[in-house]
Amino acid sequence: MLWEYLAIFVVLLLLAYRWATANYSFFKDRGIDYHKPYPFVGSMWKMILRKKSMFDLVIELYNQSSSKAYGFFELRKPLLMIRDPELIKQITIKDFDYFLNHRNIFGVDNEDPHEMDNLFSSSLFSLRDSRWKDMRSTLSPAFTGSKMRQMFQLMNIVANEAVQCLKRDQIAKEGFESDMKDYCTRFTNDVIASTAFGLQVNSFTERENTFYMLGKRLKLFDKKSTDYFVHLVLDAMKYRQEHKIVRPDMINMLMEASGMIQTDKTKFGTIHNWSDREIVAQCFIFFFAGFETSAVLMCFTAHELMENEDVQKRLYEEVEQVNKDLNGGELTYEALMGMKYMDQVVSEVLRKWPPAVATDRECNKDITYQVDGKNVEIKKGEIVWLPISAFHRDPKYFENPEKFDPERFSDENKDKIQPFTYFPFGVGQRNCIGSRFALLEAKAIIYYLLRDFQIAASKKSTIPMVLSPSGFQLKPENVNYNFFRDRGIDHHKPYPFLGSMWKMILRQKSMFDLIIELYNKSDSKVYGIFEQRSPLLMIRDPELIKQITIKDFDHFVNHWNIFGGGDDDLHNMHNVFGSSLFAMRDKRWKDMRSTLSPAFTGSKLRYMFQLMNIVANDSVQFLKDDNFSKDGFDLDMKDYCTRFTNDVIASTAFGMHVNSFKDRENTFYMLAMKYRQEHNIVKPDMIYMLMEASGMIQADKTKFGTIRDWSDCEIVAQCFIFFFAGFETSAVLMCFTAHELMENEDVQKRLYEEVEQVNKDLNGGELTYEALMGMKYMDQVVSEVLRKWPPAVATDRECNKDITYEVDGKNIEINKCDVVWLPISGFHRDPKYFESPEKFDPERFSDDNKHKIQPFTYFPFGVGQRNCIGSRFALLEAKAIIYYLLRDFRIAVSKKSTIPIVLGANGFQIKPIHGFWIKLIPRS
Repeated sequence: MLWEYLAIFVVLLLLAYRWATANYSFFKDRGIDYHKPYPFVGSMWKMILRKKSMFDLVIELYNQSSSKAYGFFELRKPLLMIRDPELIKQITIKDFDYFLNHRNIFGVDNEDPHEMDNLFSSSLFSLRDSRWKDMRSTLSPAFTGSKMRQMFQLMNIVANEAVQCLKRDQIAKEGFESDMKDYCTRFTNDVIASTAFGLQVNSFTERENTFYMLGKRLKLFDKKSTDYFVHLVLDAMKYRQEHKIVRPDMINMLMEASGMIQTDKTKFGTIHNWSDREIVAQCFIFFFAGFETSAVLMCFTAHELMENEDVQKRLYEEVEQVNKDLNGGELTYEALMGMKYMDQVVSEVLRKWPPAVATDRECNKDITYQVDGKNVEIKKGEIVWLPISAFHRDPKYFENPEKFDPERFSDENKDKIQPFTYFPFGVGQRNCIGSRFALLEAKAIIYYLLRDFQIAASKKSTIPMVLSPSGFQLKPENVNYNFFRDRGIDHHKPYPFLGSMWKMILRQKSMFDLIIELYNKSDSKVYGIFEQRSPLLMIRDPELIKQITIKDFDHFVNHWNIFGGGDDDLHNMHNVFGSSLFAMRDKRWKDMRSTLSPAFTGSKLRYMFQLMNIVANDSVQFLKDDNFSKDGFDLDMKDYCTRFTNDVIASTAFGMHVNSFKDRENTFYMLAMKYRQEHNIVKPDMIYMLMEASGMIQADKTKFGTIRDWSDCEIVAQCFIFFFAGFETSAVLMCFTAHELMENEDVQKRLYEEVEQVNKDLNGGELTYEALMGMKYMDQVVSEVLRKWPPAVATDRECNKDITYEVDGKNIEINKCDVVWLPISGFHRDPKYFESPEKFDPERFSDDNKHKIQPFTYFPFGVGQRNCIGSRFALLEAKAIIYYLLRDFRIAVSKKSTIPIVLGANGFQIKPIHGFWIKLIPRS
């Protein structure tokens, strides 16, 4: 049977390989020079594996050939890269009718005029043939010189206000740091809101306004973003039509062309039958392109001015002269257009850092060109690629291309640039229609910035510029491997892309072992590491942990934001982790913590223990019924314990009776909340607490207390994280406890004696909450398991206010958004705090010894106010199942047991390579 499966697998693999490589002879068969592709990934493997940015990869591919046309593969798709300016001219100008359209990557098959799911397919960029020509002619008047002059008035107001905000907020004479990407996207957002949509938005004072936040999270096919723009545009059109409002913007042009507004143009001109989708799509693409692309142009301009002080000085002199000519007044359209050196600087930025790294054309009629002495046939449906960034960085056309030199575009030199080697906004009739708009707003903001500020290097600046290998957008690599060196902090030397975590990423070490290894590499109180590209400050000193988590808690309220969040859609359940207590931030976390805390008091745990006890007893009884061999039987503890924790959570948190031992494939789902509300059922558990706090159930507390405005997502998220953490983490604690008892027979014997005594005191009856809580040696054993095998190998805090500590005789500054790391496993295995840390010794936690443990060196469930809220629950269920197991069985070594434990190197959970196997021998 195995051989049959193997044969099927090999056949499927061969078929997949054949499918993936079916087109790879495309250029070879035509005698065209080409890049030899890799199966499945084609020529793009370095970008797919994030080894190179798209920008750098295009230049690398371009430089691999000297031919005028060079073939390469985007996954399986053959693309013909054009490397000759004359051939580009031929394709984009002379033979434009053969290459009218862009490649159809968004799909344009939907004919429903009211279908708004894919606005990109109806945008000017994607429209095809006559539909594109009509839309282009409709929109072109919105970008003429006269219209630009009118829009500049609105643009100028926004630019002036943007710089005034910097002057109001930042008063330090010695300067301040600014995140230019954030600043410029806020500026472009407000410009587009004003000039295109007729909205008054200030994203500097109202930092989380809807228009800006939607643009920031905008995705290609995001329904929420789409719905917002649909209503925004269609409602604006309806209002303008009813109230006869005319504005010189894009919406007005579209309304005029479609006959919604009567003008001389519509009386005698052509009325276009544009659908709602096509009208909204143009506004959508204008926002999408303007929000990000224009901001990137401004950012790179600021960066180059920062790196090239001589250029900045000369441009400032021009700015100062214009300001003087205007008598310190408002900038005018004519004054800005007359700034020659400003134009040279921005033109050179566009050469070195073009907004699009390449553009394309799709052939719609077969055509043949003579290239390099032979005929090259381009057939209908095939794609030609125009590598913008590669031409711009080719020393054949731009001498010393890595150098930033605005003189290339001076009046004396710009005519020397060979035509069709410089095309930052595309080329021919399908070039970017909004290029003049983008240039205008970029020049305006740079004018005001240079007028009032000098641009200098920040500690966080990336010099020289290194591009991020993620995504298609041109952006700097958000990593500074000199982060700790610049601050004088001892740190681990990172590996490119992998940081300090390469041994875990390559599965050479478990996360648990890696943290201990990194912890032991330094004797400093703080030690810098990198999680791939993110710098993390590992805290190695108990007093400093106390300072951060207790005394300065207000500076470190939140965990690191790795799950995202901030989604305002109350019914969006795509990321419940981001709304869970663990990930919640600031006041929202405090409110949720105070809501949930009563569910874990002693009295509530006493009640929940009754339910827990039933499940524990049933689970052990199942072992006795199902496995009757007196010699014992092997047991997969991980499977057993996850079934137990599943049933405990179902009973204590969701009010459901589930038996995962008998009904091994039961469906555990969450309908409990709706059922309780309808039937007025009250249970003192997590769901009840949440329903009461949000006013879904009337109680004394809700009559006189605060009603929390919890969203559906936030309510579900707490139950989800409770299940997720309880299901896996508690089970692992039980498994390690069973394993240590198996390995340490003397400990098991002594614990059994305590179990036997308690059982005797209870006359063989049900275990009680009080009896379990009174088991001192049980508590010692479980505490030592948590020391040796903590549920979380580390925890973290994100700084929300700058703070400085004196560490090892020097000042260590922790800035807002920096992340500190508390290595739990590192402390727990440090011989300075726990003698012979590899040894399993419950005596560490005896009444005689536990006070000797140095505070803030033992924190298996976290530390401070953000410790694990369910820790007492987890301890209770772990102790309960261990009690019943030891009462009825002796835990022995199985043939499948892993001794000593070797941890698996995959994932963040600590677990042995071969699982948790033990042998249970029934007691007589």
